[in-house]
Amino acid sequence: MAWPGGRPGALPLALALGLLVGVLLPAAPASAQEGFVVRGQVVDTLTGLGIPAAVVRLEGHGSVLTGEAGGFRFAAVEEGDYELQVEAFGYAPRSVFLQVRGDVVLSVATEVAPFDIGGLVVAPRAVEVRGRVRDTLRDLSLRGVEIVTGAGDVTQTNGRGRFEVGGWEGLELLVRIRAFGYLPVDTVLIPTPGESYEFGLEPDPIVERMIAEQIGRIERRAGGRRSITLRPMNRDRLLRLRGRTLQEVLQTAYIGRLRIRCVVFDEVSLTPQMAEGLLLTTPVEDVERIEFLFRGWMLRVYTREFMRTMLGSQVELRRATYVEASPPLCT
Repeated sequence: MAWPGGRPGALPLALALGLLVGVLLPAAPASAQEGFVVRGQVVDTLTGLGIPAAVVRLEGHGSVLTGEAGGFRFAAVEEGDYELQVEAFGYAPRSVFLQVRGDVVLSVATEVAPFDIGGLVVAPRAVEVRGRVRDTLRDLSLRGVEIVTGAGDVTQTNGRGRFEVGGWEGLELLVRIRAFGYLPVDTVLIPTPGESYEFGLEPDPIVERMIAEQIGRIERRAGGRRSITLRPMNRDRLLRLRGRTLQEVLQTAYIGRLRIRCVVFDEVSLTPQMAEGLLLTTPVEDVERIEFLFRGWMLRVYTREFMRTMLGSQVELRRATYVEASPPLCT
């Protein structure tokens, strides 16, 4: 049978910073080889509440933004003396010097003071940070990419590779971008109203080789039962038809030759109704490989997410079987 074609409230209107630093050492500090952890919280002296979106810099270890509760953390800090700088919009910048001999916990308290410029009281303004993530090699918008910010936002890109997160105008925002099969990107932005950012990801050659090994397992399992008239398609070939659903790809690439009787999706045999729904809704960008067995009667689909599973565990590839019945029995 052929398948058919803010944080709550603004920062205090103030300008002053007092630091209260407390250092606690754990009973069993981390080894010098792994480094230590420097962490703490920036809080309001009067209310005791954490101050979010403060920029905390540790000498030689870059900068982070405090989260909603005012917390910050630096990992893999080697033993030594360091300067820690704290800046927050509406507060005076200050720095303290730390002696790191083990894990360090800092309590940083800030005092409120008025901030006046020419009779104007200035407060930070929340802005939407918009961006797009794409595959630089294939010029392909990437969906489902994980976006994590230093302010605590976690989101994913949509079908057009776009995302939105919150930020504060003029304040540094740490953005971390992670996508399966691509090298990670960490960057710091200074959000500007109305500006859109574009991030290019490069394929991770190690993961690409690992995926190729899994594809080799799948091809060996298929053996000599591949259809001669219906060639399998791996990701690079599938992406030539980007922007389409898997059903549209099948109708375009194999026009007039489809005689599929059963579909196995990520090693799960589907009912005709389930198969029809998945073929109609699965973007080709989400697929790593399709192949046809048993003279083209069986279609097998492998998604990128299934490839991630294969790389993370020993997935058993059972021998493909087809039993003529009504409906056919496929595994």
